[in-house]
Amino acid sequence: GFAQQQGSSPEKIIAGLDSLASVFNTLSRQPYYYGEYSTLPLIPNPNIENQEWYSIGKEYAKVAKNNGTAYQTYLARRDELLNKNGSLTAKNAEAIFKPYFNIFTTYLNQDSKPYPEDIQQGVIEIEKLSKALNSDDKQAQLDGIRDFKSKYARLVEKRNEAGMIDTEVTHNKMNYFNNALAFIILAFIIVVARCMAIKTKADRILYHLAYAVTAIAALLIIAGITHRSIIMGRPPIGNLYDTMPFIVGASLLILLLLERIDKKGIILAIATVLGIGGIVLAKRYEVSQAIDHMDPLRAVLKSNYWLTTHVIIITLGYAAGLITAIISVVYILGRVFNIIEDKDTRKTLSGIVYGMVALTLVFSLIGTILGGIWAADSWGRFWGWDPKENGALLIVIWVLIVLHARLAGYIKEIGLHCCGAFTAAVVVFSWWHVNFLGVGLHSYGFTSADAMSALWVFYGVIGLVILSGIIFSFVEKEQKKQRKLAQANTTAKD
Repeated sequence: GFAQQQGSSPEKIIAGLDSLASVFNTLSRQPYYYGEYSTLPLIPNPNIENQEWYSIGKEYAKVAKNNGTAYQTYLARRDELLNKNGSLTAKNAEAIFKPYFNIFTTYLNQDSKPYPEDIQQGVIEIEKLSKALNSDDKQAQLDGIRDFKSKYARLVEKRNEAGMIDTEVTHNKMNYFNNALAFIILAFIIVVARCMAIKTKADRILYHLAYAVTAIAALLIIAGITHRSIIMGRPPIGNLYDTMPFIVGASLLILLLLERIDKKGIILAIATVLGIGGIVLAKRYEVSQAIDHMDPLRAVLKSNYWLTTHVIIITLGYAAGLITAIISVVYILGRVFNIIEDKDTRKTLSGIVYGMVALTLVFSLIGTILGGIWAADSWGRFWGWDPKENGALLIVIWVLIVLHARLAGYIKEIGLHCCGAFTAAVVVFSWWHVNFLGVGLHSYGFTSADAMSALWVFYGVIGLVILSGIIFSFVEKEQKKQRKLAQANTTAKD
């Protein structure tokens, strides 16, 4: 039929086939031609054992890349043929036709690969979906989504992935973390109101109310984490986003328990600040990433045993370290601005910080060792000086230095809190900073470097707090010397 269209002229047939090959190649050079939605993992994998969904653009590109290479091979063979026989003319077309036709059929039938049926169908469905979503008609958009879903509904059920849809819808409607944020902000407002009503009848009422509201926020976060784990069928932490609500929930629980011991309200106030900061950070990160954080795990992470032991324990170490730091920051600022003057309060806060440093060591050390065992099992070596491994080791080394320095008397009360504040920088470096480096085997934690400036601002703030604590320490020592000298002069005069 093609020959008939070209008038059976060998010259025209060759030229037409060459143009056809060029058209095939155009597709291989435009693997993402099918719109922005072609790069999203919207297609369930026909291979039921493969948990990951795929993007039609990327799957298309895999075949297209091979076909692009095939086209370059075709061009090389065609040019070699024309170099031997001269440029294509009506006179030499008859002689060239048969070897050229062999080159063309080899390119078409052997070197290039046909696009699988599921990819062809996926391209069609993605085009329909893209057209519907880019329409200004809301009904057309909804119809496009429904039509797209209906095409893959049976495959989703076959993959046994439809069972959690209702549960996930319920999870989204519950909006656990946003509701927790509302409660924790309310608790913070109550704490501020209590500060204005200290030693009045409303004091204890506001205290218990703030504690109860903070506890509700903590329960909502824990409920949200648990619900997510049920939906995903795995332990609560599998990516960087998962660590944030987990750290907030764990920190609130620990701080609420500490408040039951202290009962002065300072730890409760710290809990509300940490809760607000942690949830806002999680929401900002979720929005900036704009991806589904309940996606399937990377292959190396598919171990519920290690996710339950190493990952949870090391994350609890992060939580303990951050609690240490924020209490120390509050202590330093309280001393600098003469807010915390009561010796009993200072002693209590110092005791809590020392205990939290010890708890950070326990969780970080055990978590690091378990991580090494997992690495030996997955990668064949216990330790490889990977940035993430080095970050965990830094936490262990730092808290050991702090504990020994305090025990040996090298640092006093204010020194302990300056070191405690620096723990925040060490923990954040291990938890966040190493993910921006983009090197190492822990690639599943990598993220973009857009927030690097925010990290440096954080380090700068921590540095200023520590510097103010050091300056305060020297000023306080000098004032003590002056008071002793004045007392000595008074005694001498008497």
